[in-house]
Amino acid sequence: MLASASMDRSVFVWSLASEKVREQIDLAENPMHEQQRRLIKAYAVAFPDIEAKAKTLHSHYVDNVQWYGDALISRSADNTFCLWQPIIGNTTKASSFKLLLKWIVHEKEYIWFLKLDICRASQLLAIGTLDGQIQVWDLRHHMHNPAVDFVKLKNMNSKAKISRVSFNYDGSILVACSDDSRIFIWK
Repeated sequence: MLASASMDRSVFVWSLASEKVREQIDLAENPMHEQQRRLIKAYAVAFPDIEAKAKTLHSHYVDNVQWYGDALISRSADNTFCLWQPIIGNTTKASSFKLLLKWIVHEKEYIWFLKLDICRASQLLAIGTLDGQIQVWDLRHHMHNPAVDFVKLKNMNSKAKISRVSFNYDGSILVACSDDSRIFIWK
């Protein structure tokens, strides 16, 4: 499955299981020779398997979506995060999902178009902000008590936008990069 975000406030889930899609992926990954790779024609899929519609999850465009086990976390430019589970195999494609959790980051926190990362091993979610902070949620606690707030990480020497965050495999290290060309590592 592949998930994509959209400026029309939708999130789409696409199946990669059709025979034609699998053939195209296999051809791209294992060409017989370089010339064959250049000859691969694009294959378009017109309709997603699941479409989470605008007003149901987000009220602004969705700029980030990431898998979290068999669920998705989507983030909108209105500072809203949604944890939701697509219902695969449902014949009513539109709005075929179950909303598990929805929360809003504080209005003063500007997180427009910034990437998030999730560590599946430790179940931590991290995002960067425009003022150089990183917010980290423990999803194990947040799922049971949405009032549980996040932990803020900040380097006092930088107020530049944190544009990317990434956990290592077990969540013991978080790396962030900022727009002033700095890289920060938290252990």
